[in-house]
Amino acid sequence: MKRTAYSVGFVLLLLLAGCAAHRAIITMAQDRLSMDQLAADIATLASDEFEGRLPGTPGGKKTIAYLEQRYEELGLEPGNGDSYLQDVPLLKAHIDAGSSITIKGDGAEQKLHFRHDFAVWYSAMKDKLSLEDVELVFVGYGAVDPDYDWDDYEGIDVGGKVVVILREDPGYISDDITFFLGKLETPSSLFRTKYRLATEQGAAGALVIIDTAMSTSKATWEEVSRYMIRPRTSLLSEEADTSRAVMNGFLEVNAGRALLAQAGHSYDSLLVAASKRGFKSFSLGLNLSASLQKHTDPFTSYNVLGRLSGRERPDELVIYNAHWDHIGRDTTLSGDQIYNGAVDNASGTAALLSLAELFTGLEKRPERSILFMAVTAEESGLLGSRYYTEHPLYPPTKTAAVINVDILLPFGKSRDVIVIGSGKSQLDEYIEAAAKRLDLAVQADMWPQERFYYRSDHINFARKGIPSSLMVTGVNNVPHGEDWGLAQFNNYLKEIYHTPSDEYDDSWDLAGAVDVLMILFDMGYTISNQRRFPNWYQEDEFRPVRDAAMEAAGNRPTDSQ
Repeated sequence: MKRTAYSVGFVLLLLLAGCAAHRAIITMAQDRLSMDQLAADIATLASDEFEGRLPGTPGGKKTIAYLEQRYEELGLEPGNGDSYLQDVPLLKAHIDAGSSITIKGDGAEQKLHFRHDFAVWYSAMKDKLSLEDVELVFVGYGAVDPDYDWDDYEGIDVGGKVVVILREDPGYISDDITFFLGKLETPSSLFRTKYRLATEQGAAGALVIIDTAMSTSKATWEEVSRYMIRPRTSLLSEEADTSRAVMNGFLEVNAGRALLAQAGHSYDSLLVAASKRGFKSFSLGLNLSASLQKHTDPFTSYNVLGRLSGRERPDELVIYNAHWDHIGRDTTLSGDQIYNGAVDNASGTAALLSLAELFTGLEKRPERSILFMAVTAEESGLLGSRYYTEHPLYPPTKTAAVINVDILLPFGKSRDVIVIGSGKSQLDEYIEAAAKRLDLAVQADMWPQERFYYRSDHINFARKGIPSSLMVTGVNNVPHGEDWGLAQFNNYLKEIYHTPSDEYDDSWDLAGAVDVLMILFDMGYTISNQRRFPNWYQEDEFRPVRDAAMEAAGNRPTDSQ
C-alpha cells in the first residue's frame, strides 16, 4: 500500500483522537451495545415470516415497515424530508418457461428447452431476445491468454454468430500447474471472462457447456440454471440494453453433447483436442434460432433512511449503509424454499440498527449528521445504492464518508478484522486507529482476486468520489486459530451463501461481529467530529473524481485543515 506524505500528519491527528475523552466515549458505547438486540434484529429479519426479503413482495414490504418502526423507536429523524423512504422505481422481467431454442443443420433439427436444456443471462431492459438462423461456432475453451501464447479466437470470425464454449480452461484436462495452472482457477476459466471475450469479438451470444465433472467448484447445472432463470430486475430509469450480445448463457452438458453430436463431433474428444496446442476453432455447420418471450412488471421499492442531525454542521454527513434485501423464495425447490439471508445481509441491516442506537444514545450529538441508509435491490445489481447516488438526497461533496456493512460472520471472537479493498483511502487509517483501541489486528484484503470491493453497495458511492469502506469479521479465531476461521469463512461462501441454509441460529456467537461494530462506530464518530474530510490516496482511481467534485463545489481541501 502506497501512502502520500500528508498521511504522516493525518495519522498524528487520528492518534490525537485516541485521547481519554474519545476512549471514554468508545468504552461507554461498548458497554451500551446489546448483543441480544443485535441477535433479535437478525433473527426477525431472517425469519420465514419475512420470506427472504425480496423487493416488491410481501416479505419486502414487511422488511421496510420493520425498519421504519425501528428507526422511529430509536429516535431517528426521517431521512427524506418527512419520510423515511426514498422511492426506487424498478422493472422486473422474466422469460416464459415455454421458451426454446431450435438447432438446425446436417439434415437434422433439435429443440432445446429453457430451464431444462439451457438458461440465459438477460437484462430487464433488453429489447431483443431473439435470433434467427445464426451460425454456431465452436471456440474450445474460449480462452485468450498471451502468457501462454493462446488465442481460441485467432483466425476465425465470430461476428454476429453464437459461440459454443467448454467449461474451465485448456489446462484443466492436463492437470499441469505450469499450463493455465492445471485445475486451479484462472481468469480464463471464469464465466464472465468467457462472455466478455466473446462480446469483444463481436459474437451475438455465447453458450458455455456446464459439465459438473469439469470443475472443482460447486456450480452444478442445477445451481447455475436456478440462478439464471430467476426474474431480472433493473432500474426503470435505465436506458434500453443495446449491447451486441443477445444470448449469453449455459447449456446443460447432455444438451451440449447432443448439439456437438448433431454437428458430427464427440464432446469428450473435443475436451482433449481443444486443450492441445494447434487447436483451431471452427464452424459447427449448425444454425440457431430463438425467440424468448419476456414479460415485464414495473414496481417501486424503497431505500429506508433515518437521520441524526449534527449539532454544528448538520449539512455535512457520514453515511452508514447496508442492504436490506435478499433473494426471496424459490418455489421450484423441494423442502426449504426460503432464502432467509441471515448473514447476507440481515446481519448488516441489524448492525445498522445497533449503530443507530449507539449514536442516538450519546449525551452530545456529533458535529456532523449521521445518515443510516438501508438500501434495496443490492442482490439485483446494487440498484438501490445506485439509484441514491444518481438521485442523492444530500450533496456528495457534503458527504464525508460511506461506511458499508455487508456480511458479519457469527463464528465468535477473532484477533483481527479484514479490510476489503485495503489501500485505497484514508478510511484504512481510521480503521487501524479504532482497531488498535480494541487491541485488534487489521488484515489487508485476503481475496483481492475476487474483487469483493467492487461487488457491494459502497462501490456506487466510490464512483461518485466519496471515500467508502467495507470491512468484515476476521479469521484469526481466538479459541480455534486462523486456519479454522478461514475454513469457516470458505465454507460459508461455498455451502451457505445464497442458499436456503443461510438461516439464523440461536447458537451463533456474535462476539466478532460486535468488535466490527465498535470499529465502525469509532470510525463514524471520529469522522463526524473532525473538520477535515477523508480522501482517497493520491494514486487511487477515485481520487481525481473526488478532487474535481470538491473543487467545483468550492469545498475546503480534503487533505488538510
